[in-house]
Amino acid sequence: MNYRYTVSPQSKDSIDSIAENYLHSEHPEVLQKARALDVEKFLDVSLVKTHDITIEIVESIDENTEAITSLLEKKIQVPVRTYEKIRKGDRRARFTVCHEGMHVILHIPQVLTILVGLLRAARASSLGIGAITSNIPGKAFLDPEWQANYGASALLMPRRTFIPFCEERIQDGIPYHYIIQDIMDVYQVSLAAAEKRFKNLWESLLYKQKRL
Repeated sequence: MNYRYTVSPQSKDSIDSIAENYLHSEHPEVLQKARALDVEKFLDVSLVKTHDITIEIVESIDENTEAITSLLEKKIQVPVRTYEKIRKGDRRARFTVCHEGMHVILHIPQVLTILVGLLRAARASSLGIGAITSNIPGKAFLDPEWQANYGASALLMPRRTFIPFCEERIQDGIPYHYIIQDIMDVYQVSLAAAEKRFKNLWESLLYKQKRL
């Protein structure tokens, strides 16, 4: 049995709105037309300015960790290899930075609540009740990792530009795989991220199509 900790619930719509409000304040250019977010500026300038975060570029964390956020210490650690990938425009590294950034934006205000949950989880684990995990079966909206993943997509592909961007191509009869490639090229995201964002906003796209 695993001991599970949660954060305050967030719907997809609320995370989209939080991400869009942040972009409106710090990166308004990405809400004016479909374009790639300046992830290096987001990490090095915006998060430091808005949340007083420390960015540490470290030699390494472990071979499987691309970056890690300490909410209590208000710190994001980024290995040199990941930071170099960010500067080269690596799409996975771009997503990783936005994932960690959304932990900051969404979860720093909840840090005390999360700390209590982690302490309870650690105590349960030490008593042999189970391991610590944030995975909540059937309740993804309470899972900090799910929230950060969805938020990363919302930062990289903001709903305000993404829906009209896709809508225009759907109206022009462009095949799905070409639309996905356009999303990847314009927003500088991976195939998996582009497809998942399209799927997540498909209902919104369908609704707008029905109104035309």
